[in-house]
Amino acid sequence: MTQRGVADQGNLNEFDEPAERALWDKTKAIRQEVAEAKNWRDYGKALAILIGLWPELDQFFAPGTGVLVNHPDPRLRANRHALLREVGRLFTGIADFRKMA
Repeated sequence: MTQRGVADQGNLNEFDEPAERALWDKTKAIRQEVAEAKNWRDYGKALAILIGLWPELDQFFAPGTGVLVNHPDPRLRANRHALLREVGRLFTGIADFRKMA
């Protein structure tokens, strides 16, 4: 995804917390590999790659030490929402977690 898609809603090059940067770096690192697996309809492989996000997601959402996603600062909040949208896009075409309740 290009920066243009989120430019008005967040800046994916500007993070305040190490956990944000770690999650973004890992997301960028696996994006192409996930896309290729999805193109081949190898959803098991895509999910196996996505499992690699677990440590960064754990750090991002760690109780007491993680990132406050809905931060009062609108810039931080927009950046964090944009980051999570990017992570969610990796799952597009594999699973719709919004329908799991």
